[in-house]
Amino acid sequence: IKTFGYFDVFVDGKSVNFSSAKSKELLALLVDRNGGVVSTEQAINFLWEGRAYDETVQSLFRKVLRSLRATLEEAGIQEILVDNRNQRSIDKTKFSCDYYELLENGKSEKVKYFGKYMDQYSWAQATKEQIDEMFK
Repeated sequence: IKTFGYFDVFVDGKSVNFSSAKSKELLALLVDRNGGVVSTEQAINFLWEGRAYDETVQSLFRKVLRSLRATLEEAGIQEILVDNRNQRSIDKTKFSCDYYELLENGKSEKVKYFGKYMDQYSWAQATKEQIDEMFK
């Protein structure tokens, strides 16, 4: 999983195609949380910022989650998603990720951070600022 620059997922060197931009964003959010649990309400607040937490948006979220599950299954990597009722996370032991390598190894030569982190998502700015602090 690549987080520096834009968020992308690769399996055997090939990019995973997400049928829904929101399902890709949900996975990005889970990766950003570094294995931590994200509730349905938290995910909705990030994915549909400013939108009321009502039945309509909850239904949208369920569709996004189904799309994410289908995409991961099609790519053969469904085991990275930990999906419990109202709580989701990722299993960090099931994939490699540039962000996690940075957290583990700091500013080693292995890490290729160039000042950009999940640029397509505004909510990732807080993590980018933390990473930037490591390089000051």
